[in-house]
Amino acid sequence: MFADPDHPTAVTSTRIETAEQYIESLRGRNLRIFLFGERVAEPVDHPLIRPSINAVAETYELARQNPELATAVSPFTG
Repeated sequence: MFADPDHPTAVTSTRIETAEQYIESLRGRNLRIFLFGERVAEPVDHPLIRPSINAVAETYELARQNPELATAVSPFTG
């Protein structure tokens, strides 16, 4: 999968805190993604890509359920 460097996409700075927000943040980016030689119009809905998206999304839910486990303290800033 490769994005087209000649057609940059807009980047938003909205904070993502839930699995649903993460998944929605991936929609509508108009990336040029190819899988097995075929263009994938919306990667979020592709059956081979979605399990990976769901796995990352689950980390957002786990962080909400157990913030102590999901929080790292920087040795530089505390």
